[in-house]
Amino acid sequence: MSGKVTVVTDRPLSRSEYFEVFLSTLRANGLVAVPTSNGAFRVQPLDNAASQPSRIGVAGAARNSYVTEIIRLRATDAASAVDTVRPLVSAQGSVTANRGGNSLVVVDFADNIRRIREVIRRVDTDTSSTRVVALKNASARDIATALQGLIGTGG
Repeated sequence: MSGKVTVVTDRPLSRSEYFEVFLSTLRANGLVAVPTSNGAFRVQPLDNAASQPSRIGVAGAARNSYVTEIIRLRATDAASAVDTVRPLVSAQGSVTANRGGNSLVVVDFADNIRRIREVIRRVDTDTSSTRVVALKNASARDIATALQGLIGTGG
């Protein structure tokens, strides 16, 4: 693979900013840089990148890095979370439910995974609540019996 990219800026870029330009250029051309075990990067087509090894976690990842993220769920079932998240995953990414650990495994660009994580944070909430009520005119046993009667009759 070879090519030339000209970068014109109004200020000097840092090393990390140049790397982000590099990753962005690859992404725009249907390619992705995947880190290898020796610290180098392998440039490959994007269409099969989800099945290849990638960086684990978005913390510190450049926005155009291709990463794998494990998102743990607190209140939402992993299978239903996949249905919610799937439309947000890019065409080249993937999302899988880990039912045993009630988590999602998402492979996509870091900027998109950050967005998916924010959506899950807002959706993955426990809607049930517990409230303690002090009783003044009845015993807890009498109230429990009355409530069981209502639940048992479907009322």
